[in-house]
Amino acid sequence: MQNSEDVRNLLVPIVVAPTPVPVTAPLSPSQDTTSDQVAAFYRPHPIPFVRHAPLPPSGQSQMVASGKSVSQTQSGRAVYGKIRNLNQIPAPIGNQGIAPTVSASNQTVTKTLRNLPTTYTLTGSWTNPQNAIDNDPTSFAVASSTSANIVYLATTFPNFANWFSSNLLQVVTYVTAVSGGSVIVEYSTNSGTSWTTMRTVSSADTGPVTSQVPLNLNIPTANVQVRITLPGSSGGTPGSTTNAPTTFANDATVGSVAWSISGAQATVSAASSTTLSENTEYFKATNLGFSVPGTATINGIAVTVNEFGKSGTTDFYTFNVADSSVKLCKAGTPTGTDEALGSNWPEPRGNAYYGGTTDLWGVAWTAADINNSGFGIAISANLSISSDGVHNVTTSATIFSISITVYYTTSSGSSSATTRIYDIAQLTTL
Repeated sequence: MQNSEDVRNLLVPIVVAPTPVPVTAPLSPSQDTTSDQVAAFYRPHPIPFVRHAPLPPSGQSQMVASGKSVSQTQSGRAVYGKIRNLNQIPAPIGNQGIAPTVSASNQTVTKTLRNLPTTYTLTGSWTNPQNAIDNDPTSFAVASSTSANIVYLATTFPNFANWFSSNLLQVVTYVTAVSGGSVIVEYSTNSGTSWTTMRTVSSADTGPVTSQVPLNLNIPTANVQVRITLPGSSGGTPGSTTNAPTTFANDATVGSVAWSISGAQATVSAASSTTLSENTEYFKATNLGFSVPGTATINGIAVTVNEFGKSGTTDFYTFNVADSSVKLCKAGTPTGTDEALGSNWPEPRGNAYYGGTTDLWGVAWTAADINNSGFGIAISANLSISSDGVHNVTTSATIFSISITVYYTTSSGSSSATTRIYDIAQLTTL
């Protein structure tokens, strides 16, 4: 396979008529690509490829026989060269890139990159840890835990934000032995602030198991991490559980403006022709239905809120929506550390993250506290408007959904595991 500089030299741009010339490229479809190849081939390139139009039958065999291809850009310029495989297509530039759709009259070539994490950190002793991210699906990292929990943490995926049409996170593990606890495979999309479980294994596998999860396309892949935890006796067995609240209400202990609540969604708005700054009451979301083991030690609590805040600035007015107060609820009462963020709520809607795997929000929690129907979160927003006094301005805030993850450790006992990690990768389709 040629390197990118060879490709650059082979591709010679030629000017064609404004009407696109009907041609196609005899290129191979999806091929795996290592991180090194990604760095080499998917970098800004002076010759963009956009789409491959159909080649007349009279020219198809001739193009294939010669190993040549012609690709057209939106500007009517074509690129002519010896493109021997799909790895040699350079990165999209601006809005130009490989066409994402297929119709009866044209052929589209797609490319699936196999992006690998570039770094890892270890707790405990792992044999050949590089094998989990070496682009070889037959080799593996392996470890055994007996005296303490051990962790393999993979980080720093290449970032192709806004380039892909699909993004799939894949982890292949093989738990060869486990007793008295569970092996937990988790992933994070916010650099380890919060974690979601991919699989929990309490009995030995009969062979390698592939765990996959689609990732939202607006998530920067550089923020994705994968964590595999093996239980050990002295550290107890780690666990986590995630639920959404089912009971919602206004709590007037703070603020002056009540939320309009419909199911899990809450909305509030304010209007002013001069200057206004007001805080909402708490939107209190509780009753998560947790069943954390009674002897568990609570290690941390993470909250994800999907929300929207109408903010903006013009010559005539400024309006913003931000957190006023964010606290956890213990037995129905907002308490502990206020973890309000200093930034504006996202527009368009997006996720805000609070707490984390070791953040207890300034409260001592028991399993009974977490399992109580009054456990949850209380959120108050600040709505502010500054206007020229002539224009009436309205701002609004909406909470669409909330999820809470509780991280805990069960009593130590005697737990152990042996696990192989064959593969950690993202399959990103451009």
